[in-house]
Amino acid sequence: MRKLFVYAAVWGLVVSLGAVVAHSAPLAPVPREYQALFAELDGQLARFDRLVASRWDGQKAPVIFSGEHLSSNGHLGLALLRPGHLDAALREVDRLQSLGVRAVTVQISYPMLYRPFFRRDEEYAAYLDFYRRLADAVHRRGLKLIVKTQALFSKGGWTSLDPGSWYRRQTLAEYIQGRTQVALTIAQEVTPDYLSVVMEPDTEADQTGLPMNTSANSVRLVTAVLSALKSAGISGIVVGAGVGTWHPQYKDFAQAFAGTNLDFIDLHVYPINRDFLDRALTVAQIARQAGKRVAMTEAWLYKSGNAERGRDFTAVEVFGRDAYSFWEPLDRMFLEVIVKFAHAQRLEFLSPFWTKYFYAYVDYEKAKSLDPRQLLTLSTQEAGKALAAGTFTQTGLAYRALITGAP
Repeated sequence: MRKLFVYAAVWGLVVSLGAVVAHSAPLAPVPREYQALFAELDGQLARFDRLVASRWDGQKAPVIFSGEHLSSNGHLGLALLRPGHLDAALREVDRLQSLGVRAVTVQISYPMLYRPFFRRDEEYAAYLDFYRRLADAVHRRGLKLIVKTQALFSKGGWTSLDPGSWYRRQTLAEYIQGRTQVALTIAQEVTPDYLSVVMEPDTEADQTGLPMNTSANSVRLVTAVLSALKSAGISGIVVGAGVGTWHPQYKDFAQAFAGTNLDFIDLHVYPINRDFLDRALTVAQIARQAGKRVAMTEAWLYKSGNAERGRDFTAVEVFGRDAYSFWEPLDRMFLEVIVKFAHAQRLEFLSPFWTKYFYAYVDYEKAKSLDPRQLLTLSTQEAGKALAAGTFTQTGLAYRALITGAP
C-alpha cells in the first residue's frame, strides 16, 4: 500500500472544479545553489528562441495544443479503480479545457489493457471500462484524445503494478506481440484521435530489459502495429512513433520511422543541454522530407546542466527539482519557446507533460529538507489543493495565453 500511496500522490490529482483564478504568490528568489544552473538554462532557451525566430515568418499554424492528463496515467494501477477516481479524472479534463487546450494526452502503456497480464477478467474489464468512459467524456467535450503507449516503468517504484516480473518472462517476440495487442485494443475500444506507439526506445529498453533500443526492433514493432490495425479494418486514427531528442541515435530512429507508413514522427523534449533543442529542428526536417507530420507528446524543462550530464541521476531526483516555485519563470519561458517552435515547424499537436505545475509549486524554503520523492508527493498535494480552490499558477495562465491569446 505504501508504494501505491507514494505513486498516487505523485501522479493522481483528486480535484473539484471551481472558478479560474490566478495564483498571486510573488516570484521566489533563486537559491544560491541553483543560480548558475538557472542562468545556464535561461541562456539555452534564449539561444534556441532566437534560432526558431530566425526560421519563422511569424504566421501561426493550426497546432492542436494539448496537456498531459496525469490522473489517468497507467502507472497509477489500482488507484484508477478507486471509487470517485473517474469523477476526479473528468474534473481534471475540465481544468485543462478551461486553459484552452483542444486535446488531452493520456498514457496507457503495456501491459495495461493486456488481458494475459491480469489474473481476473473482472480486473481487466474494470481498467478497460475506465479508459472507455474517459475517452467518451473527452470526445463529448469536443476535445481530441491523444494516447501514448509504450512500456510501464518497472524500476523506481513508479507503479502499484508489477510489470518487471512480467517483462522478465517474455521473449522479444512475445513482447512485441503484446505491445501490438495493446495498441489494437486502444484503437478498437478507446478510439483515440492520435496514437503514438514508440516514444523513448532507450527508456523502453531500460525498463523492460529487452532490446528495444534499436531502430530495427522499434520499426519491427511499428510495422506489427500498423499491420494489425489494417487487418482489423481500423482507419481514421493518426498513428506515430518517435524518439527523445537526447538519444545519441535520434537521427537514425527518425529516419527509420520516416521510412514506414506512420502518419507522424513524435518528439519528446526534456533536457536542453548541448544541441538537444536543435535536434528537434533536425527531426522535423527529416519528417517533412518524408512527407510525415510532426508532433510532440511530451515536453518539459529538465532542470539539469551540462556539467551534470554524466551524473547518475534518477528520474525522481531530477523531477523533484521541478516542484520549486523559483523555476516558474523558466517554465514559462520554456513553454513560450516550445509553442513558438510548434508554430514555426507546423506541428500537428503539442502536449506539455508536468501539467500539475499549471496549478501549484512548492516554496523552496519550506521544502528544501525533503527528499525528492517527498517533494514530488507534496507538490501533487499542493496541486490538488489549488485545483479545488480554482487557482492556476502563472505558468498555467501563461500557457493559456500562449495557445488562446487570452490574457
